[in-house]
Amino acid sequence: MSTARNPSARAVPVLWLIAEVAATLVLTGLLSAGLQRWLSTANLAFLFLMAVSIMAARRGLAGGLTTAVLATLTFNYFFIPPTFTLEVAHPDNLFTLLALVLTAIVFSHLAARLRTQARQAEFDSEGNIWLAQFASQLADCRDSGAVHALVETALARWSDAEVKLLDPAQEEGETALETAAMRWAVAHGVPAGRGADVLAGADSLYLLLSGAEHPLVARFHRRDEAVPLPREKFSFAEKALARSGIALNRATIERAKEREAVREAILASIGHDLRTPLTSILAGLASLPDDPGGIVTATRTQAAELEMLISNLLELARLRTELGAVELEATDLTDSIDSAVRYMASRLTRHRLAINIAPDLPMVNSDPRMLHHILLNLLDNAAKFSAPGTLIEVSATGANWGTIITVSDEGRGLPDSHGNRLPRRSKEESAHGSGLGMAVIDGFARALGVTVTATNRAGGGAGSAFSVCFPPNLICSTSRAQ
Repeated sequence: MSTARNPSARAVPVLWLIAEVAATLVLTGLLSAGLQRWLSTANLAFLFLMAVSIMAARRGLAGGLTTAVLATLTFNYFFIPPTFTLEVAHPDNLFTLLALVLTAIVFSHLAARLRTQARQAEFDSEGNIWLAQFASQLADCRDSGAVHALVETALARWSDAEVKLLDPAQEEGETALETAAMRWAVAHGVPAGRGADVLAGADSLYLLLSGAEHPLVARFHRRDEAVPLPREKFSFAEKALARSGIALNRATIERAKEREAVREAILASIGHDLRTPLTSILAGLASLPDDPGGIVTATRTQAAELEMLISNLLELARLRTELGAVELEATDLTDSIDSAVRYMASRLTRHRLAINIAPDLPMVNSDPRMLHHILLNLLDNAAKFSAPGTLIEVSATGANWGTIITVSDEGRGLPDSHGNRLPRRSKEESAHGSGLGMAVIDGFARALGVTVTATNRAGGGAGSAFSVCFPPNLICSTSRAQ
């Protein structure tokens, strides 16, 4: 697209300026001629200085300086003896003429600066008002589609250009130069394209929209010869796009929260709807005698696993919605371990169980219900991933740096590269469990302020050990033995 301008179009403002200066000087000259018999030459110079100030205020520095030069020549030719010549006969008149010239130039410069500052202040005020209105409209946008539509329409009205948001990762410009300008704006965060300092030969201007999930580009395009966006509007456009990025990010987060809330509501609903009939099923299975084929026993085991799964679903839903509802109280770890072991008795019947609790074990500040579910899932994990007849050991010890509950088994253990973090089940292990137990353990541990680590058994034997570590700030001053 050609950016050449018509020379006659540029000459029109110049001709208007000359005509306005000439008209002002003619009126000033006529006024000075009428007052010449009553005013001195020095006082007449002030009338021409007024003309300079008027033109500087109206036309800026160019108008003021043009008027100053022509006013000096006019004043010299018509009012300084000898008149109708440019000669100066008397030194006093020469001083008056020089004073007029200097004063006119200085006053013209100052007036032009004030005029420029006033216009800039007015422009900034209008831009800030527009930004405030734009931000208010952004606050009402609830999804990314609404933000996109608002950005394109609001910036288009404000800039008188066609505006479109582009994804540089998926879209390209119409030409190689347009693509280069778009990618430059993304890579360097500065305007690129027509009207900018970089790749000005492009037909469109590209500005970066940052702060969103991934960077976007706003393309400004005009079909006429004018630049898509004047330079004085760059800063306001960049501020508007920065706020748009924040709005897009907020919309993304809110959408994710809404999806999460729906998911948790569905989990809670399913869990509650399944728990009531499952309780009846478990009660009915408990009343049945064992059969020679072991079908009743197997059904009881599967029903217990289903109950554990539903319990984990409900606990996860509660953890996400009521994370702050942690009720800490003095808790006896011996009672907590005993309660968990009794609850899991049917699941642990095929294993050898050893419990070692230090007699002087102190009480801890904890939420008994959350701690109960941590222990249940640790015991369930040990029973699930170790062979029947192997040992499951539960130990609890105290030290100056905290109290530790450890649940260890004689299963196949953890990979050497695993470290101390909680494991994630592989595809081969997915048949043994959903992994919800580990999620419950990790979530409740964070809520309680305790640390859960996973290591292989000490001493080189097979198996893994999961430890719940209570820091000193959660230890009560008195022990259970006291």
